[in-house]
Amino acid sequence: MKKAFAPTPLHVFFQQHNDSIVVYHRGSSWNNAPKCLIVAKHRGGVDAFTYTSP
Repeated sequence: MKKAFAPTPLHVFFQQHNDSIVVYHRGSSWNNAPKCLIVAKHRGGVDAFTYTSP
C-alpha cells in the first residue's frame, strides 16, 4: 500500500489557481533533486514555469 503524502505549498498554490497542470520531472539515481518544467492552464490562458530546488 502506498503512503499518501502531504501537499507542499507549491502543490496547494497550483491547485488553487489553475484548471489543469502538467509537470515534467526527469530524475536520476545520482541527482534526484527537483527540477521541473510546468505547464498550467487557467481562465483560457496557458502559463509555463520552471522549478528548481533551492
